[in-house]
Amino acid sequence: MTDLYGLLYLPSTVDTAKHYPVIDYIYPGPQLGTIRTWGYPTTGERRALAELGFAVIELNALGTPGRSKAFHDAYYGDLGDGGIPDHIAAIKQLAARYRFLDLDRVGIYGYSGEASLPPVPSSATPTSSRSPYRGRAIMIAGRTSSIGERSTRGRFKADTVRGTDNFESQANYRLAGNLKGRLLLFHGDMDTNVHPSMSLRLVDALMKAGKDFDMYIVPDAGHELTPYMIKRGWDYFVRWLLGAEPPRNYKMMECSEPYAC
Repeated sequence: MTDLYGLLYLPSTVDTAKHYPVIDYIYPGPQLGTIRTWGYPTTGERRALAELGFAVIELNALGTPGRSKAFHDAYYGDLGDGGIPDHIAAIKQLAARYRFLDLDRVGIYGYSGEASLPPVPSSATPTSSRSPYRGRAIMIAGRTSSIGERSTRGRFKADTVRGTDNFESQANYRLAGNLKGRLLLFHGDMDTNVHPSMSLRLVDALMKAGKDFDMYIVPDAGHELTPYMIKRGWDYFVRWLLGAEPPRNYKMMECSEPYAC
């Protein structure tokens, strides 16, 4: 019922006879959207991923700012779905329009608040071989708990019978058992925005569920992406979505300042 707006990045040269894996870059809000509305340039990495041979999607889902109050209020008191149903709907519509998008190879990645999203959301359980989110995912950093607190303030609800509350849906560690496919986690050990314990809680749940995953604890890194993290993220997509072997020991250039490259 509601129009959503996004960006689609494609390789410079597209061969419509081929099928391109899809990568969804996601930031759930509510303080900003995937397509950033303030602060710093963000398109560089998406363009770079497209040149590696992917179709890369960004979408400002319900709950993100810059539209009506009703649009923004969609997240108020309920951050549980992270906008993923909107992203799935958009990817399916794009695949119907552009038949060279391969919905059998879909990845998702994000950083900071994006990494609060569940490893495999219950609403995204595949119903056919061409459904998005079959489980190849990259998560970077972890949950910024204050986002959830601000968005739920004044709407806190406790269920004393079940022993839960409306923060429960934001806790991705509770869905660790749903993980399918591959998952890569990063966390800087000096992150003062998202404490490493938040990622470790997810790790604990993944281990208890017997799930395979990959993780890097990055020394002396705060709440930012380092060149090594970016490179290893690209390598992960190239290996598991493109089915190619990335170059070994490739050294990314250092950024002169955060978010500059």
